[in-house]
Amino acid sequence: MENLAFSLAYALPALGAALGAGMIGMGAMSAAGRNPEKIKELQSLMILAIAFVDALAIIGIVVALISRG
Repeated sequence: MENLAFSLAYALPALGAALGAGMIGMGAMSAAGRNPEKIKELQSLMILAIAFVDALAIIGIVVALISRG
């Protein structure tokens, strides 16, 4: 049962981060399609936003490891 709790403690934040990164990419590609001359600005903003979202997954694994402790 403890292994299931550990798996869920990381799987759920990782799933949320993956969905968030996908939504960020979808929004950036949609914006680039409407305004192609701003693609460099969109790319840097997209990379920054995905880095913040991935930080949530990293926090999730740290919390999971600490709670397993």
